[in-house]
Amino acid sequence: MHLQNVLETRWPYYVVGVSSLFSTLAYLNCGSSGSIIFNWFVNLANTSGFITWICCCIVYLGLLKACHTQNMEVPWKSILQPYSAYIALVVHVTGVC
Repeated sequence: MHLQNVLETRWPYYVVGVSSLFSTLAYLNCGSSGSIIFNWFVNLANTSGFITWICCCIVYLGLLKACHTQNMEVPWKSILQPYSAYIALVVHVTGVC
């Protein structure tokens, strides 16, 4: 199945079809074990969010190191950087938040 196909009107019908399958998750609580499955999906979504933020911190720190190695000045300035990236990385890896 190709998710990049669109109609002549530029409407991504495959993507809408795949994303509409998630609406069936609303029927999980009709059964007795639905809350267990729903909690599993919530935990999966939270874990993927943590992994995403960890990857963002690692990529940012790598970009910052590459810019400093090549004697380039980063085009943005922040008072808290790079320390906030290190703090966020430690917080997400240890699971404090």
